[in-house]
Amino acid sequence: MKSKRLLPVAALTAFLFIGTACTDGGFLDQTRLTFRAVDNELTQTPASAISFGNLTVSGDEVMATAAGGAGGLSIDRLVHSADSGRSWATARFDGQEDPRGRVAMLARSTDAWMVLVSRNSELIPFLSADGKDFRQAGDGFAVPPGGSPLEFSFVRDEWTVLTGGKGAEGLRLQVFRSKDGTAWTETASPPGLPYGNPGLNIVSGAAGDNTLLLAGQSEAEHPQGGTRIRAAAFASEDGGLSWTDVSPDASGIAPYNDGLRSAAWDGQRFRLSGFGWPETNQGIEPQGLQASWAPGQSWDMAMDPSWAAGTTYFPSGSTASASATFQVASQFIGDNGIGSSRLLIQQPGQPWKVVPLPPEAPKNHASIQDTAVVSDGALAAASVTDKGNTQEKIWHVDPAGTITDRTPVLPKMPSGPIRVAGIAAAEGGIKVFGNSGSQPAIWESDGGRDFSDVTTLTPDGNQNLRGFHSAHRSDIVFGTDVSQSNARSVIWSRRDGGKWEAFSGDVFSGRTSGSTPIQAALVTDTGFVVAGQSFSSEDGGGSAAVAVSTDGKAWDRVEDPSFAGSIENSRSIEALVRTTAGTTLAGGYVETARKNAPTVWMSQDHQGWTPVTLELPAGQDDARVASLTTGPAGVVAIVGAYQPGTGHVYTAYVSTDEGKTWTPGTTLPAPAEGQSMAEPHVTATENGYVLLATHGAPGQHKA
Repeated sequence: MKSKRLLPVAALTAFLFIGTACTDGGFLDQTRLTFRAVDNELTQTPASAISFGNLTVSGDEVMATAAGGAGGLSIDRLVHSADSGRSWATARFDGQEDPRGRVAMLARSTDAWMVLVSRNSELIPFLSADGKDFRQAGDGFAVPPGGSPLEFSFVRDEWTVLTGGKGAEGLRLQVFRSKDGTAWTETASPPGLPYGNPGLNIVSGAAGDNTLLLAGQSEAEHPQGGTRIRAAAFASEDGGLSWTDVSPDASGIAPYNDGLRSAAWDGQRFRLSGFGWPETNQGIEPQGLQASWAPGQSWDMAMDPSWAAGTTYFPSGSTASASATFQVASQFIGDNGIGSSRLLIQQPGQPWKVVPLPPEAPKNHASIQDTAVVSDGALAAASVTDKGNTQEKIWHVDPAGTITDRTPVLPKMPSGPIRVAGIAAAEGGIKVFGNSGSQPAIWESDGGRDFSDVTTLTPDGNQNLRGFHSAHRSDIVFGTDVSQSNARSVIWSRRDGGKWEAFSGDVFSGRTSGSTPIQAALVTDTGFVVAGQSFSSEDGGGSAAVAVSTDGKAWDRVEDPSFAGSIENSRSIEALVRTTAGTTLAGGYVETARKNAPTVWMSQDHQGWTPVTLELPAGQDDARVASLTTGPAGVVAIVGAYQPGTGHVYTAYVSTDEGKTWTPGTTLPAPAEGQSMAEPHVTATENGYVLLATHGAPGQHKA
């Protein structure tokens, strides 16, 4: 199994650890560490990222979720409009704006709204007559393990929730029903669905005219050999207690493969988008397919090149909403999170029309979260990023395609604690790198007690710092410049305590996977070094990557044969260190037969590199070098080995000859079942090393 790099630990409060040297395995002795909090004005300044979504409409009434976070905390709000989004009010839950959980699902009956709030794997119901004042209706119910919400509606005079998913054995489905939200009945695996078919994928659901519809695709044997993908649809007219296969036959227009994607009720019929290949000779990408169906009636189906022409990536992440006279939808066109969102509208009998987005939404920097038809057109919830600054929008689209802004005033969010990306001791002082909310910052102290000296790197507040290094009175910090539909590497650096320089872009000049490929950085006496992984545009294989710069403004990628990877032989660098003798070491892994071998590369000039494969930890067959630290006894490497069932187990290795040979040492105890261990951090002191690791249940780690 391929192992993944663990992100830095998110804590509710940021702490510094200051400890005595440990060279005798005493890192397990917590009494030898003291902790001090980083606390100043910036850590208490409100900073959060929030996005609108889950638009639910009933007549002129609109509900929208406002989901976000601050400092690692998830925060939700719910906003209500009685006039199709022209004005908004924040809903309250038992008198409070905070629902104390995720707003998971919304639905409307003839006279009330119900919201299901997710808390600790349970869905808690809240009812409101006006969409603004919600009161808890009952204790709710637990979502079965491995299940997720599929559809929520009011059908056959009962609130009805479908949860489920796909496991190794095929489809799982549970139906929960309640007349008033106080008590719920559960029906597991209602009859009529092909539960034993692992090739069935349900991707959307909708409700209308007291009918529930699930749509997707199914794999089936073809009479001429092989398998075919066919559209699949199942309907229930008794609130989900039994189901009927109503799958359409699209083989006449799409003889090779076809399937269904988004589904919506327009007041008279279910309208669905999908895909198909109109020719028996399969092309690279399918064309669009449009379908509609109503209970007791036949399917109407046709290929629709206005939805997807088959000449580029087939749209993913589609949302759709419909009335009898108007449809609105969104698409994402791209691959691996890199691409652009489109907003489309359709009149009866007309092809889909792409709506030009406002100038504030530059190409590749707008992401449409949800859409909904209202009485005078449609609404679209979107995130728009320009020059690193993200704004959340709710747009109104009229039938002609004109967009106007109907964005609510964002609900006030509480301040969130800071997130520490790392701590450095250099030139007699201590530096803390991290984020206050989403605002990148650096705190400096000469003794570890007063951190009032703070520098904010950018006012945009839309960058997430991931790592850093300090030496020679110089600093380098790297992370991600966030966009909802893409992400770019960002590097901040300064020489000799001077002016900070910013670089944003792909420093390795290869395809990225939607997040920064930089995983380590190093200050040298001549400049800066960054390292990580880049991906081939030909086969998707990962290669180890290094780039160097003298000033932090311009970067040159280093080409070395030992870095080159492929789809079956991926390689990555995840740690950098400079030894006291001047050798640069890069730690990571080299993949062989889908297993990773811990590897350290050595270089004297950052241009030529020699790889050294470390011995695998005892009893392990998949490992990587997670960190490198130089100190009085040599270089310490922390090797993380993936162990099924318990996550990662970490072992310390030591090299006393500039990285040429490595000796395995102490292995940290494996976490107990249901718990995990965060990646350890090692700091060198005058007499040895301090290792700090946290472990425990999710959200309850202890040092």
